[in-house]
Amino acid sequence: MEYKFKENTFPVYFSTMSGITNAPYSMLYGSPVKSAPLERLHYHSVPEIGICVAGEGDYYIGDKVYRFKKGDLQIIRPFVPHNAVSDVNTYTQIVFFTFDTIKLMHQIGIYDPEITMLMKNIQIPFNGIYSPDEYPEITTITKKIIERCETSDDFTDISVALSIGEFMLTCRKYNEKHKALPAEKLIEKGYSRIAPAIQRINTSIDDSSAIAEEELARICGMSVSNFRRIFKLETGLSPKAFIIKSRMSYATYLLKNTNMTVIKIAEKVGYTEVCGFNKIFLSTFKMSPSQYRKQYK
Repeated sequence: MEYKFKENTFPVYFSTMSGITNAPYSMLYGSPVKSAPLERLHYHSVPEIGICVAGEGDYYIGDKVYRFKKGDLQIIRPFVPHNAVSDVNTYTQIVFFTFDTIKLMHQIGIYDPEITMLMKNIQIPFNGIYSPDEYPEITTITKKIIERCETSDDFTDISVALSIGEFMLTCRKYNEKHKALPAEKLIEKGYSRIAPAIQRINTSIDDSSAIAEEELARICGMSVSNFRRIFKLETGLSPKAFIIKSRMSYATYLLKNTNMTVIKIAEKVGYTEVCGFNKIFLSTFKMSPSQYRKQYK
């Protein structure tokens, strides 16, 4: 599948993928992909593997932008930032599954630490959007897993676990045959260093004292100068710019999905004066909050 390198840098946030928090696997019909301007990327600690079931658009994965359409395969490794944008006036949806390898091994009664870690350490050699004929075996297994996730009987869990095991073993065989290593270095280590700060920003966007650079550096166990350096290295943005992007992203969500007044939205995203909020919003989106709401709601 062809791709181009993305030109813009977007703020990145960690998504807990709530469906996988306590379960060994989860299958989700993603919310319909919107055609509104892309505002930020997210990443998970688990892989995300799926099929586009409707529509087409652009998929931002890592530092690349892929075109995708109905039937295409999506494989996103853990800790790789990503997000999709639908073409204008196009209904687009992706169905995908995630999993935790060790929990899956326990699901089928395998507790041997050597075996579980062997499975855990299998690298997924794919990361991006692929047409079905590029990797037909992987596409077939992915469809089978999704179909089995949609069933509900006494054997669903074990059949899904076995199928995901088949997926991982297929990845291992591919690695051995092609001497393949992941095309992109996993960014778990880098993001984990600033994860407390990103989590604080996500949950306390309206509290300026809670997300002051000094406080964010403290909860990450760093000096302010070192925190700024590492934060910029990992996200492409300074902490201040990241906070502004996060505030503007939340503001656009509220404008599109609620009837809150602009004054109330300004307060919800951490601005004590609406004029300051309006100024930054206009600078970011080249339109006022009211114009944005009219255009995208």
